[in-house]
Amino acid sequence: MMKIRDSDELVFCKSNKHFIFHMPDSDQKMRLQLFLSRCGVASRRKSAILIEQGEVQVNGDVVTQPYFKINPEIDKVEFKGRRIRLKKYEFYMMYKPAGILTSIGDDRGRNSIADLIPESFGKLFPVGRLDLDSEGLLILTNHGEAANRMLHPRYHFPKIYHVTLNRDVNPDDLKIMSKGIVIDGKKTIPANYEKLGVGDSKRVRVDIVEGRKRQIKNVFSEFDYKVVKLKRISIGPVKLGNLKSGEIRKLSVPEIMNLLEILGLADF
Repeated sequence: MMKIRDSDELVFCKSNKHFIFHMPDSDQKMRLQLFLSRCGVASRRKSAILIEQGEVQVNGDVVTQPYFKINPEIDKVEFKGRRIRLKKYEFYMMYKPAGILTSIGDDRGRNSIADLIPESFGKLFPVGRLDLDSEGLLILTNHGEAANRMLHPRYHFPKIYHVTLNRDVNPDDLKIMSKGIVIDGKKTIPANYEKLGVGDSKRVRVDIVEGRKRQIKNVFSEFDYKVVKLKRISIGPVKLGNLKSGEIRKLSVPEIMNLLEILGLADF
């Protein structure tokens, strides 16, 4: 049975490509000047000037007081005729079971993660993918820029996997893998391949910052190993923890704040 655990919501302002988060006050009110600033319209000082110049309307009326209180969830705020809206970005973590597609629906009727996501969650998409026979951590969100930064090698966002092989691994092979090898004409970014624990030479921990298609399986295949089981344990600071197969939970506000700070998308 899938368990869903809610946490406090985190509200974001969005203006073009500028993302900033804030914790709403208990009464949901905030100063108009601060609202404009956090939406990326201008600095707080400049926002105050724009308001005083009559450039901002609230619910159709011109407001010239920077400290005028608004409810971002209810009031309609416009700057030079363009509405500024609050958007709620959602972040969930899921334990994808093996045998489930990492896709939101499938035109061939196969089981996918969409079957595990309640409709009430709204429109979400997975950050990256796990192969059909792989399992473990997936992050689901509607924050496109955060997803892009988690996936792009330029941001060096680490993912950790536990891999079980069909035979004992040679430590020398792991050293070579860690330095990067050429697959399909392109060298992999240096990573960390090491034995997982003591007494089990078939299990390997892999830390990588890129996510080419079937990369881990292809790397081991180059050394004549077959991956029997692949499980993703963490994506950046988000860890699978005690989440069970098929479970999904909403990230807490501190978890989201930490994630966005690491991604360079939080402004404190």
